Amino acid sequence: MRASAEQAVMSCAIAQGRVWHQRLQPFTHRFDYPLWMVWCDLEKIDELLGRHWAWGRAWRPVTFRDRDYLDDRCVPLAEKVQQKAATLGLDWSRGRTFMLGQWRTFGSLFNPLVLYLHFPEGQSQPDSMIAEVQNTPWRERHFYPLTFSCGDNDALVVDHPKAF
Repeated sequence: MRASAEQAVMSCAIAQGRVWHQRLQPFTHRFDYPLWMVWCDLEKIDELLGRHWAWGRAWRPVTFRDRDYLDDRCVPLAEKVQQKAATLGLDWSRGRTFMLGQWRTFGSLFNPLVLYLHFPEGQSQPDSMIAEVQNTPWRERHFYPLTFSCGDNDALVVDHPKAF
């Protein structure tokens, strides 16, 4: 039995890696530390939380709160992301939306970047993404709508005028 393209996208995972930064001027500054992020289908957050006693919506070692993302409203994140997509000119009314971001760990949250990716119905490649960038000390949030096109060898290419 073959899986459909929609089933081929993993609904949840833990991604781990390292974040590093180096600046040489006006003075040398560098950091490097490990991090982990959650990849999840926004419609399956509660299913994911139910898999382990240490994860939950109320205080747990790992806590998910809708108000930690996009704005401080206590509205389901899937609904808030769909609304934000519409205000940014993206039609995410159909298909699946995934999040890659950090969740609260022992009550603390450091989340300078959250990515929301939209997969059209029946597709295993996203067509667009919203990057939520938070300037953490000042609590400013900026949202960048990014669309994708296929490049060489079916690689996804980000279409956006801003240079990162």
